Amino acid sequence: MIKLKLLILIIMISTLYVQEKHSLKVTGGNFVTVDGVQFHYRKGGRGPYLLLLHGFTLSSDQWTEYFDKFAEQYTVIALDFPGHGKSERTGKEFNFDHWTQLTIKALEKLQIKQVKAIGHSYGAITLMSIARQQPDLIKAMVLISGAHRLDSTMQAILLEDSFEKADVDLQNFYRKIHRDNMEQIQGIFSDIRKFAENSSPLIREQLGEIDLPILLIFGDRDSFYSMETIAEMYNALPNAQLWVIPEQGHAPVWQFMGADELTHQVFSKKVRQFLKHSNHVKIK
Repeated sequence: MIKLKLLILIIMISTLYVQEKHSLKVTGGNFVTVDGVQFHYRKGGRGPYLLLLHGFTLSSDQWTEYFDKFAEQYTVIALDFPGHGKSERTGKEFNFDHWTQLTIKALEKLQIKQVKAIGHSYGAITLMSIARQQPDLIKAMVLISGAHRLDSTMQAILLEDSFEKADVDLQNFYRKIHRDNMEQIQGIFSDIRKFAENSSPLIREQLGEIDLPILLIFGDRDSFYSMETIAEMYNALPNAQLWVIPEQGHAPVWQFMGADELTHQVFSKKVRQFLKHSNHVKIK
């Protein structure tokens, strides 16, 4: 009889563990409409909010390899930018400030009053803009491969960028994450070219206004940003740390884009430690 009770208890505990793990799962299929634009987002986990913003041409799917770890400590919200993934296009010409405002309004609509945040490339640039406009919204943030200005060489490349210039594997990847919708994909590249017309989404002096704790992460082979630009950004931000990853490019921490297992593990641990211990205190 005792053995039977023990077996039942073990089954109950195992069932509860499986149910808890399932409840933490970050899943998509969630939508919020702002100014007539329907945003798709993934949500899961528990605890305070952690906002994840992807880079241009990608989607919230970019964060998949980190969802489980982040969801152990945070309620993850991973948005698809307009025209990316399952989000609708705005129906208007790309405008950086407009997209930033839509992102802020999406968080307001979801009744999210404060977040910690991680952004890659365009997502990182957006977070800086949000932090300037709504200083109480973001408590701390990690900016991966996103700076206040583009180097002239990369600006020239982006001004001529197109789907057709991508290799076959990358084209197939774009088709997969954007539902094989070529009109949507062509729209994304049109938005990139429009974005690249302004080489400085933020000027250096504006960075000094962002005093929340920031962890900057760049690969030392990032083709978008020179080490000079990265150093300029680090020196201008009053409360930032900098981690430069050797032998990595513009997507330095994603294994599906070329990062190694060690970098993957170190990133996951380092970011969670930074976010846990960042309480709006001065780092520098």
